[in-house]
Amino acid sequence: MYGDSSDRLLQAADRDVSPNEIVRSSLTPQFQFQLTLSTPPPITCSYILDYEQARQVFLFAMDKINSSKSYYILDGFVTDHVELCQDTSQLYSKLIFFESNIDRKCKMHKRRIDILSSLCKEISVEHYLYLVRQLLFELGECYSMLLDLKLEQKYDLNSSKTIEKISHLIQLGISTFEHFLLTMNDKKTNEKPENYADEYVRSVLLAYFYIGRFHSKSIHDRIEHIQQSLNQYKIIVDYVDKHPNVLEYIEQEYNICKEMINLLPLKLEKLRQIK
Repeated sequence: MYGDSSDRLLQAADRDVSPNEIVRSSLTPQFQFQLTLSTPPPITCSYILDYEQARQVFLFAMDKINSSKSYYILDGFVTDHVELCQDTSQLYSKLIFFESNIDRKCKMHKRRIDILSSLCKEISVEHYLYLVRQLLFELGECYSMLLDLKLEQKYDLNSSKTIEKISHLIQLGISTFEHFLLTMNDKKTNEKPENYADEYVRSVLLAYFYIGRFHSKSIHDRIEHIQQSLNQYKIIVDYVDKHPNVLEYIEQEYNICKEMINLLPLKLEKLRQIK
């Protein structure tokens, strides 16, 4: 419901029409059924149009998730508990789409970060590696989205306190994705594999892309960070060039990386001249 509603609103905005004019494809099967309940549910199957409607869906879903978590506790139901926590994180993510206040958006992302980072510390990498990878990647994405919001707030970027907060957030994002990449290393040699499995190749290359993006947004030590950003983009391009079959997984980011590889050396040269 969240996904369909947000997609519908985005399509309406792109076409400059009312959301009600966006209809489902005729190929989408329509289901009709009757359900008799003694008490009407607090939500319906109608599209969500604003934050208040989204909030009602969020509260209803959270109530059900919390009820489930009371049974599927971490000690004994690790996979189920983690999936419920991931659902919670995704609920916040969907609710954020309908929120217009940046401060509240930031608080919801911080809530996601608290949930995911706590789980990363509690889950055994040895026994639940696939879950740890999922959590780390989503956590890294949270740091990226939070950073974008912080920069959008347009704080005084000359303030040492602001610079310190932004830098800390950038470092958290980088270290999270680096941790994710480390989980891909060979268990015996701890070396990076020459080839990544199809199920992980997009996530791995995106992790390098995110790291490069984090470096590019650093406020201080610009030359060093832009060089690091360039290095990450080169890793992506080099891997795809050596394994052309993976291009379909990351074509858009690959094209951006190729463009940045041409542009960033010029930017570095200008910064060195200024320095």
